[in-house]
Amino acid sequence: MSLTRIGSIGINTGIAFAGVTTIVTLNTANDALSIGATVNVGSGITLGASGDIFATGVSTVTTLKVGSGVTVSSDGDIFATGVTTATTFSGSGANLTNLPAANLTGTLPAISGANLTGIDTDLVSDTSPQLGGNLDVNTKNIVFGDSASSSDDRLQFGASQDLEIYHNGSASYIKDSGTGYLLVLASGFAVQNAAGSETIMSMVEDGAVDLYYNDSKKFETTGGGGTLTGDFTVTGNVYVGNHITIQDSDGASDMLKIGAGEDLRIYHYNNNSYIRQHSDLPLIIGGTSTGQSLYLQPKDGENSAIFKPNGAVELYHDNVKRLETESNGATLTGRLRVQNSGNVSFTLSDTSSNAVSGFVEAKTAGRMEYNCYKSGVGTKYPHVFVGYTEEYARIDTNGIKFNGDTAAANALDDYEEGSWTPNDASGGGVTITSNGTGGTYTRIGRLVHVQYNITYGSTSSSNSAAIGNLPFSQDVQYGTGIVGWTTRDNPAGIAAHIGSSTQIYFMDNTSASSNSGKHLENQELSGVQIIGNATYYAAS
Repeated sequence: MSLTRIGSIGINTGIAFAGVTTIVTLNTANDALSIGATVNVGSGITLGASGDIFATGVSTVTTLKVGSGVTVSSDGDIFATGVTTATTFSGSGANLTNLPAANLTGTLPAISGANLTGIDTDLVSDTSPQLGGNLDVNTKNIVFGDSASSSDDRLQFGASQDLEIYHNGSASYIKDSGTGYLLVLASGFAVQNAAGSETIMSMVEDGAVDLYYNDSKKFETTGGGGTLTGDFTVTGNVYVGNHITIQDSDGASDMLKIGAGEDLRIYHYNNNSYIRQHSDLPLIIGGTSTGQSLYLQPKDGENSAIFKPNGAVELYHDNVKRLETESNGATLTGRLRVQNSGNVSFTLSDTSSNAVSGFVEAKTAGRMEYNCYKSGVGTKYPHVFVGYTEEYARIDTNGIKFNGDTAAANALDDYEEGSWTPNDASGGGVTITSNGTGGTYTRIGRLVHVQYNITYGSTSSSNSAAIGNLPFSQDVQYGTGIVGWTTRDNPAGIAAHIGSSTQIYFMDNTSASSNSGKHLENQELSGVQIIGNATYYAAS
């Protein structure tokens, strides 16, 4: 042991050093200084018996080691491998690194931000920030800019970011690109305008879904389906799985309207159902190009009319077919009745290219039967039906023929009734006055029957008395007539004779010297009224 510059030493009570004291070796055995009580080094350092060092001034130490766990280096770094307990921690630019959270034990006191210094608050530089709890926005907003792509300014949800909410500068999006549904769970849901003053759509739990136009409800779902208020315009096809119900029409609304001009209308009005074409265009009820039969049934299973493609039209009475069209006409089963309830006409005509051979037949319901034998056997077979052969009448281009007669010369080709006006045909200038209608006629085929009621004017003419202007020219001069009444003194012998194509001569057989009789002169019939008739054969 050697002591250099020892001023005064107090043993057992203390050692006081007045200046710089250097202790080289106190114990040569273990290089340790053993102090029994307290060592004071001046007035600033005290060495306690338990090993504590108390310094009131500035202590400069190159490296300070406290046991094996704490090292204080000369540049101010502190390395502690054990538990560090500090009542107060402060410093400028302090940096805590490599401190596991599990090594922080005990209760941390509240830290005022005003007392924190040297803390980096720039979250942008943190590329993977995380929250350990709920984020309280503290009455502020989370603001996103306009999104230019999926990598910026979007709120994304899901492991694959399937749900996104963003605004691209012009439109706002809630985008779900996942495989499931985008579900909105609410007891009520409504879509309104940006001002919140108009409803666009509303949905109510256990209730209706309503659609609006300009804040006016147009469509509403109901327990039985839905209610549409206003017109419904369809630009494509409408497929109905069940049915469409339209209420009774008032004649102008509540009807199904089809076409750009609403030309076709289907509705029920005043206990009647209507299919109407409200234009000058045709109403066509038909099938496809391949064609299917069209049935009209007043009740299920009862036909009134059947229209077959490329074939017949059939008309029924009480589900029994009565009329069927054919390639060359039509077949009527039963009676054909034409009733005149006014100015009604019934016309049968054939306007086809073979009109010359066309005709209308009326046949009996009888049939011809005969017996036949099989050659070499001798067995008599039953009656064999050949067909209908008894023809009552037929109508063709020649006229009406009876009882199977087909000769054109035997056809009844004309029937007429009319009136004619007799005039003077003698050339004597006699005035002929008609009484009543003057003259009437009936023509059946070429046979003409005329009647007349006339009065001769006063005359002294000696020409043969004759009247003319017959309705048809006669074929040959052998028509005759009878004078039924006259005002002449001797009317019994007056006869009528058709002596030329359109004239009737009056004769007096009582004064004739031969069977040919005597032509009366005009003067013999002067002032005489004559009523008679005549029959002749028309030239054509």
